[in-house]
Amino acid sequence: MFATQINPFVAIAAQARTAEDRASAARFRVERIERERAAYFRSRARTGQTTSATALPAVATIH
Repeated sequence: MFATQINPFVAIAAQARTAEDRASAARFRVERIERERAAYFRSRARTGQTTSATALPAVATIH
């Protein structure tokens, strides 16, 4: 068996890249969700549907 020597600076740089990649992927997911949400509400506005997420059904009784 061969013992593998890992340069600590290379390991730290790889960890930093991995953290940056995760942060970049998270930003990409958030941006995609925001784009999809905006498109959803634009579509609802075009069709004349209410954009309120808290709209009550017509049969609801408020006490």
